[in-house]
Amino acid sequence: MSPTLRPPGPSGPVLMAPAEPMRSVPIAYILWLFLGGMGLHRFYVGRTFSGGLMLAITLLSLLFTLVLIGLFGLALVAIWWLVDAFLIPGMVQDRNAAIAASRTARSR
Repeated sequence: MSPTLRPPGPSGPVLMAPAEPMRSVPIAYILWLFLGGMGLHRFYVGRTFSGGLMLAITLLSLLFTLVLIGLFGLALVAIWWLVDAFLIPGMVQDRNAAIAASRTARSR
């Protein structure tokens, strides 16, 4: 999506950043189903810290499964992944509310 131009102001045209698109629950569930073990559905809904934590735990656990210690981390991520199935609609709703609020603040 390309940036849009507002009418010229006193110093010429003003370049606006493109609006962030609203998030979709079905897309979040697709990401959760196929890439959820790596936390990518959490990145999609703007939860970057917990998404990064989930990704780090998964990658470290995969590395440590060679010595069987990583199975605990994988079990933790599996439980987290299942709980997220119930949390996704609320996470998408929260993200969309934040996007709508930023659009409203930007249009003022």
